Amino acid sequence: MVRIEDAISLLMETKTEDRCTVAPKKTIVTPKAIIQQSFGNKASYIVEEVLECHQTECPGLTIQQKGPCLYRCTLHLPKLSVVSGTFSKKKDAEQSAAQMAIEKLGIRTVTEDPTPQEAWENLVARISYIFSDKFLSSLHPLSGHIGAALWRKGDLCGSIPISVLDVYDAKLCSLSKCINSEVESNQYLIISYIMRAIAELSGLLATPEQHLWIRKQTPYPQDLIESLMKQGSSQECIQVAAVRIPGSVEKSVEAVTLHISSKDNYLDIIANELGFEDAADVLISR
Repeated sequence: MVRIEDAISLLMETKTEDRCTVAPKKTIVTPKAIIQQSFGNKASYIVEEVLECHQTECPGLTIQQKGPCLYRCTLHLPKLSVVSGTFSKKKDAEQSAAQMAIEKLGIRTVTEDPTPQEAWENLVARISYIFSDKFLSSLHPLSGHIGAALWRKGDLCGSIPISVLDVYDAKLCSLSKCINSEVESNQYLIISYIMRAIAELSGLLATPEQHLWIRKQTPYPQDLIESLMKQGSSQECIQVAAVRIPGSVEKSVEAVTLHISSKDNYLDIIANELGFEDAADVLISR
């Protein structure tokens, strides 16, 4: 079995510095998504059904025939209202109305992703923010991981496995894709970029040699830690049903129950169930 840190080390040694080789690409989003980003719940779509009738004339007889059902959308914004044409689908009428509003308002519909160098700088800044006091007190899956890690005793107090960063923070994943498009099919690449970023933040973050853990070097404010401890001590242990699927066909699939409290990092529980001493040996994916 190949350990995760061995695979990462090999990848970092064999991969060249490819941060500047991938050209920025254009990201196109739908008109409705753009309106949502700009106006949120202030945008109101009203779709109405439009009935079209056609006359068929026969000698001495006029017959009214019902045409296909069409839809028209009126989009109301704080200082603008637009009415779309008619479409056979409601969603097409809504997108048309949104596009008309975008054109009237002069909103840009195509944005450029950051260059690989810009994405790298943003990735380093993002990791720095993740280990800030402000982030720890926010509602985010990663802040929960860090908070649970503060309950640990010994050298790993406050440390979390590096592998959880890209899984629970979508921004790190998207920035890594801007650095190198191969990230889409190779999760180890993201971890290698995170490790390089940690090296640039050596005064702020620390990672044990040959281990995939990361922690903040300076302690968090005591009042913040006490607040997290108080919240954690009041929560009960939860039970999680899971399935262990062995790597050998000779072994059977087994149902297991994990007992996790707010004081536990669930990867520690999983690692213990799998017989690992180190939760950093557990690789998780989206």
